[in-house]
Amino acid sequence: MNFRYILRVFFLNRTSKNIIAVHHQVGEAPLKKYKIFGIFPYFFEKTAGRFYKYIITVSPSITEIIKKKYKDKKVYRLIYNGINSELFTVEPKEGDYIAFLGRIDVYMKGLDILLEAFSKVRKKDLKLKIAGSGKEGDIRSLKVLSEKLNITDRIEFLGRISDDKIKDFLGESLFVAMPSRFEGWGITAIESGACGKAVIGTDIPGLRDAIIHNETGILIEPDRRDLLARAIERLLENKEERERFAQNGRDRARKFDWDKIAEEHEKFYQEVLEDKNLKIL
Repeated sequence: MNFRYILRVFFLNRTSKNIIAVHHQVGEAPLKKYKIFGIFPYFFEKTAGRFYKYIITVSPSITEIIKKKYKDKKVYRLIYNGINSELFTVEPKEGDYIAFLGRIDVYMKGLDILLEAFSKVRKKDLKLKIAGSGKEGDIRSLKVLSEKLNITDRIEFLGRISDDKIKDFLGESLFVAMPSRFEGWGITAIESGACGKAVIGTDIPGLRDAIIHNETGILIEPDRRDLLARAIERLLENKEERERFAQNGRDRARKFDWDKIAEEHEKFYQEVLEDKNLKIL
């Protein structure tokens, strides 16, 4: 496949019924993180949607952002990402750790904020377990930060864990932390709920759709290590609230079944092919 073909199929062929699925909108973040190397993802995100009539979004927040961004008429369909039904088989237990599950991207996932907030928590026998893979530079910077904060002995970097171990990792935690700066949907929040766990997340597009504040977890302002530390203390001190959030989260997670979501995708693809019954927004 050559470059001219890619350009024609994905950008220049206005007659093709191509569909773009939008999971994130990170704005200028690539420029801030990667400097000149962030120009391509920044430019692609800013312009790609203009060449597509049909757009799938994964959360209400992303839908609203995209609608405001592209003024010309588009066909939108909100179809959530689903979760593995096996997660509901876990019997929740309470271990001695807070869990983080996701890509090890310090800036996007707010892992620097998580470590700094964790260092302020009064319960010194509490652990933080971080599961996921990422660039060596990000992992190294977190280890350096943990040494600086004097919490090295309380943090475990587990690396990537297999799908069959995720339910045990989440299900045996006290609760889950997601202090992200950017998220398209926040599937880990839904998976955590399925495993019977409360979630602390940031009040940003995507996560505010995945976490219902004071019902399935707690939402805090992003980049606020003080508020994150306070939210951690709150859940540590209130088991009844942890359990209420966990039960609500589990009930809500049942709505995100992959079989149902696959049917929604198939229905939309068929409607696009037939180009009927589609509302232009």
